[in-house]
Amino acid sequence: MASRATVAALAVLAVLAWAPAAHAYSPDPGAPAGASIDWLPDVEWVQQQWLPFSEPTLERALRADRQQIQDWVHARRTLSDLARRNGVDPRAVLRALVAPWRRTGARHQREMRTRTRMVLTHAHLAQHMLFHTFHVRALNASWPRVFGVGVAQTYAEMRSGGLCYLQVGARHRGSSAVVQRDFASVLRRNERAGVRGRDVLPVEGRRSLQFQLAQMGPWLLWRPTLGAP
Repeated sequence: MASRATVAALAVLAVLAWAPAAHAYSPDPGAPAGASIDWLPDVEWVQQQWLPFSEPTLERALRADRQQIQDWVHARRTLSDLARRNGVDPRAVLRALVAPWRRTGARHQREMRTRTRMVLTHAHLAQHMLFHTFHVRALNASWPRVFGVGVAQTYAEMRSGGLCYLQVGARHRGSSAVVQRDFASVLRRNERAGVRGRDVLPVEGRRSLQFQLAQMGPWLLWRPTLGAP
């Protein structure tokens, strides 16, 4: 009969074997030593969320809808692995996504191929580019102008008063309409900058902007639990 110590050891091993996969997560390739699992490259196209391809084209190439893609990358699995799971060659996905850039010159096409390959092979980067809708540098830089106070003060007032983003902004700007107008203006300027710099396909810029504008209202109304840390 196994000793109590052996039984206890086996129980610990069982717990470790079934522990949430989050414990095994690691930063994307290229992260510096000691980086958190949420590390992102500090480059403009990533920080501004200038997706280097068309999202509808991605869905067709992967044979997956947006929700399936979101569920997949949320578990820190790459889009290339999703392609393989669905019986698709990741190289074919890459070619389909880069094809619209073929008339922009060899050098630019190589750059967009590199960016696209990164999104396909970096799990957290894909999650950020496709699903972190308002995690954009342009919004962070414009935050005090949009909301009337900095990011830290905004969240402090939200937590202490149970307020939403829009209420904090209206308190300091005098009107919720002004907050919504300036928030949308930041999104429009960012989209124009991405298209003008050939970082985003025009069709994807328009689609992405419309999606952001549709999500803006619900996002501005989100509020934390009163008194949450």
